Amino acid sequence: MSDNDAGFTLTEVLVSFVIIAGALTVLLPIVGDNLRLGSAAQQTKAATELAQSKLAQIGTVMPLRQGRQEGVENGFRWQVQIGSPARINSPDAGRLALFDVVSAVGRDETSAAPLVTLRTQRLGMAP
Repeated sequence: MSDNDAGFTLTEVLVSFVIIAGALTVLLPIVGDNLRLGSAAQQTKAATELAQSKLAQIGTVMPLRQGRQEGVENGFRWQVQIGSPARINSPDAGRLALFDVVSAVGRDETSAAPLVTLRTQRLGMAP
């Protein structure tokens, strides 16, 4: 070949294709895993927001009394469990009691374990 010939040889082109194919073989599974993990993170975030909203509804939309409420919303199965009231031993407390509250959100009715479980306590009037 003379110095005026421009371009690549067939061998150079084939070697570059092999390098690109090797790089794609390594990178594509990583991208797929990131997409899958991103979707799982979005589901967990949505489940957490639903569990928080159910806790915020206690005392307004849901009464603060012992029992369990459940339902399905936005493709998630939710459950709120309010435990028996524990009286506060103080002369100034009157009829105040502390309720244990658990808000759990799962994917659907078939999933055994919830995605998110939040626990808190609420102050209310003893029955």
